[in-house]
Amino acid sequence: MASSLLLRRGTKNVAQKILKSNTTERSVCSIAAPVSHAPSTSTSTKNEGFGIRNHQWKNPAMTTTMRMSVSHPCVSTQRSFSDAKPLPADAVTSPEEVAEAVQTIEKKYNEPSPLETLAPDFTPGKALFLLRTKGAGGQAIRRSEFHNLCAASRPGWKTDAVVIHTALLEFKRCNSFLVEEYGAKLAMEAMMKSMLPSGHPSKGEAFGERRLNAALFVAEAFANEKTGLCFAASTDCVDTMLQDLYQGVQECELKISPGEEENESSIANRVLNAVETTIFYLNRRAGPSEKKMKKRAARKYLKQLVSKEGPSVATAHVGAQICTYVDGLDCAKARVLTPYKRRGYKISDETAELVNRVKEEEKVAAEAAAAAAAVEQEEDAESEEEEEDASENQTEK
Repeated sequence: MASSLLLRRGTKNVAQKILKSNTTERSVCSIAAPVSHAPSTSTSTKNEGFGIRNHQWKNPAMTTTMRMSVSHPCVSTQRSFSDAKPLPADAVTSPEEVAEAVQTIEKKYNEPSPLETLAPDFTPGKALFLLRTKGAGGQAIRRSEFHNLCAASRPGWKTDAVVIHTALLEFKRCNSFLVEEYGAKLAMEAMMKSMLPSGHPSKGEAFGERRLNAALFVAEAFANEKTGLCFAASTDCVDTMLQDLYQGVQECELKISPGEEENESSIANRVLNAVETTIFYLNRRAGPSEKKMKKRAARKYLKQLVSKEGPSVATAHVGAQICTYVDGLDCAKARVLTPYKRRGYKISDETAELVNRVKEEEKVAAEAAAAAAAVEQEEDAESEEEEEDASENQTEK
């Protein structure tokens, strides 16, 4: 029993505290005795006759005076207890058991990582294979091991980004692995690096497409709860991801035309959904969302939550830029600005200027479209009149 408790806590100090607490409890029980005129009200027979409720014995830090004052506040604690009941022998942890448990703990936590058996230039795929084997054996995945896996990513190798994404999914599902803020930053940067070619030019259509796909891959990984990134990534890391996404959208000139049918699988709609989901998760973790959940769901949510940073002013601005560029101002208001303001946040002056400028541009574009439509109608009417005149002349002849 003591060994399992020590393994859960995993420190040498815990072992010493348990030994000290057992010694204290044994000394307290050796002087405890029943009080005749104040019988115990507990229904349990384990500590019957001690005049102390059963749950009070679970705290070895309570002194004899404290325990007697709880059960008998009006009775003096100076009694002669001759009929004391000693504790059973198996209830006290011996020093040998404590020393054995400490050795087990040190052996467990000083065990070398399986990644040390690999060459210095190992790939994320090899690291994932060894960590899968380790996790299948019931051992926990260390955060340092996941950090080394992310650091092994190579620029221009899309498979490395997929391996990191798979590791996030599998470690969280099968090994209860919770990525922390630094690990989330490493994972997102490594996936972005692996999706981009090495020695890339600053501009170009091909690179713009690669940048868009890379940023969209990272954004969708963040928007997936199963990876755990939405619970741990910092706001600065998310802002960097959205800026890369906006740059890729601009380089590819990704826009939805007014007459185009909505297709959820298209890249434009995937970009908009990723931005909307990102703003949603940042808003949710910044506020007391667990109060609206049921107990079990709230407990599960709080266990996963690492960072409570909400969306910044820059986050709302970049999200509005992406949605405005792709699908207009109404899309930006519905997906980014309205949920952002609903939380009580205020937009920046740059975002307000962006909204006003886009309003004027859309107004001018609408007027130009209306004028062009009117000119078209006039031309069509004139052409129809000419055709009618020509047909009448032919009939007269």
